Amino acid sequence: MLELVRESTASRAPVHPTSVHVDDHAWGLDEPLQAIWGAIRHLFPAHAMVNQVDHGCLLVSWSLRARRRGTHFAAPIIIRVDSGLLLALWTCDAEEREQIADIQVETVSDALAGYDPHSRVPTCGVIVLGA
Repeated sequence: MLELVRESTASRAPVHPTSVHVDDHAWGLDEPLQAIWGAIRHLFPAHAMVNQVDHGCLLVSWSLRARRRGTHFAAPIIIRVDSGLLLALWTCDAEEREQIADIQVETVSDALAGYDPHSRVPTCGVIVLGA
């Protein structure tokens, strides 16, 4: 699996303007999930919060101003990293990890196309990376 990922990163890896780093809302993520979050971070509001949950999943949400008054949170987004991709991210160096993470941006972007943050239930389903 790692060899396939390496081959595809050499030819398709987009240049991403932000480097992978842990922002204030992403502390406590494992290195592979930090790389994924660093690559997709620009798809979410600046104040989005991310949490790592079991089995290579990220849970993303952010506060919204309610239409009437007060605040509530956006419908949660769950991003699951397939075990093969997770293994590839754990076993490569930092540069390759960043390249592999950058490839996942299109998948997340496409999945968010119909997303409604004001919905009471998740509207984009679980986003699976590396399946």
